[in-house]
Amino acid sequence: MDNLALAGNKGLATSGIYTFNQFLAAIIQVPYRGLQAIAGALIAEHWKNNNRAEISRIYSRSSINMLLIGCFLFLNIWLNYNEGLDWLGLDPKYKLGRSAFIILSVFNIVELGTGVNYPVLWYSEKWRFEFWGGIFLLALSVPLNIYMARWKGMEGVAYAQLITYTLYNAVRLVYIKIQFNMWPFSIKTIYALLVAAICYLIVFYTTQSLQGFLSMVIRTVFFSGIFIGSVIALQLTPDANQLITLLKKKLNK
Repeated sequence: MDNLALAGNKGLATSGIYTFNQFLAAIIQVPYRGLQAIAGALIAEHWKNNNRAEISRIYSRSSINMLLIGCFLFLNIWLNYNEGLDWLGLDPKYKLGRSAFIILSVFNIVELGTGVNYPVLWYSEKWRFEFWGGIFLLALSVPLNIYMARWKGMEGVAYAQLITYTLYNAVRLVYIKIQFNMWPFSIKTIYALLVAAICYLIVFYTTQSLQGFLSMVIRTVFFSGIFIGSVIALQLTPDANQLITLLKKKLNK
């Protein structure tokens, strides 16, 4: 809907720039789709056995893990946005979509940060809420995208995506809390966002004078190192320690 509204109001050239940045932002969602496929089967089985404690654990664990992964991918891309497009030899006009990329990335991080709320609802006895919620999302998305495309162009339709899906996920969160008393967030959610912001600022201000392909390598390695190190040191997710233990076993073998 966003692409159709943008092409109809601002032309195919603008839509092409937006679509490129949309695909770039969609990289952040790749782990989420894989997690939903895995978690969906587990959640369905636990609903069958009425094991709400395990569903709640999966729900909260998926939230912090996906939030960390989303922030990690987004900030690595954003730190190297200009150099990356130059290195690929793309038309400089694609950089006109950088604001849309940021907005769409925030939208994707919101999606990841709210965890696997879709399968939690879809496989429960309250699955009709997800069905009617989808209709509500469509009814809100169509007029909002058309209006925002006319008003703000690329940034407008990106904001339309952010507004509609943030509202949609907020309604999901509240509904799951009321119906099942499950909540995906904790104090570690705030810590994760603070760690991501601090790591980004450190890398940005210490490497902003660097240019070229080597600068992308340095930024990526530097940011990845301090971000992953902070996640492990602060124990933001128990899965980090489990992954380290698994890697040690693999290396020992």
